[in-house]
Amino acid sequence: HSLHSFSRFLCYVCQPMAARFVDCPEHGKQPVTYVCTHIVKTLKDKSKRGFHVGNQPEKERPDAWCDVCDRRLQSEGAWTEKLQEKANITPICGGHYDHALDLNIGFKKKKKSMNPMVVVGGSIALVVVGYVVYVTLF
Repeated sequence: HSLHSFSRFLCYVCQPMAARFVDCPEHGKQPVTYVCTHIVKTLKDKSKRGFHVGNQPEKERPDAWCDVCDRRLQSEGAWTEKLQEKANITPICGGHYDHALDLNIGFKKKKKSMNPMVVVGGSIALVVVGYVVYVTLF
């Protein structure tokens, strides 16, 4: 199952505008993104919880989840219904996604790269809206 199959849920910050966009009171019309509930908590309390992204090169902001959800994903081997329920996948706007990424990883937004994925010695350097996130292949 894919994380982005939970589009029926509403963001706690944003109001739905269309299937691919949300109208955020803070950021205006933004692309909708999908994150676990723990990343949403990071936006509220600023506590770092990790930031892992899905292998979705077609998406400017891939679905994201925290360290706890990543450990569960590694244990389950796939996004099961039980895991999706625990993750409580939540849509948020692109601006809040970028802020959550910055809070968890500490990278500031930079100029967007033309090549979103680069293989670097067994890892993929994934550029997410100007951020570089290394994903180890195993």
